[in-house]
Amino acid sequence: MGELRRLCKSTTLYGGDLVGLVLVAGTPAFPYLHRIHAREYVPEQLKPTDADLRRMASGKVGQMSKEVAKAFGKIDQIFVHRRQLVGHMFYTTDQATWHFFYFDQRDTSSRHNHWKAGPHIHLINFLWPDRTAEGVWGEFISGNVQMKGSIHVRFIMRDEPAP
Repeated sequence: MGELRRLCKSTTLYGGDLVGLVLVAGTPAFPYLHRIHAREYVPEQLKPTDADLRRMASGKVGQMSKEVAKAFGKIDQIFVHRRQLVGHMFYTTDQATWHFFYFDQRDTSSRHNHWKAGPHIHLINFLWPDRTAEGVWGEFISGNVQMKGSIHVRFIMRDEPAP
């Protein structure tokens, strides 16, 4: 596992690389199969209620009431706190060898990134002794937004040199 961590620390994966893997998946050139899952997570407290929608619909041009402003404020906060997650699973038919990459819009952004090295994606694979392809995939698609134990891999969306 230490060797994989060192390799990932010195690797940059480009958007075109990931697209290429998806396109050749399942061909003789690349015997891994591919699955993708995308979803959006919005914190429960920010989802507009029917009452919020009625308040927004009742708003008039001009100064809003506090209730209408609060309802619109929830919508504004959705764009701050939501997560748009994507997971890519590459696996052999017997699932003995597999690699799971996942990220959200914050991970791939160069602004306000939580990783000090900047834009990245997360990797979990068959080398994790307590993980299986089926278990990791199930955990991701069931709504888990905090996949624990992954390794960061530098990721540049466009095929241009890293800054």
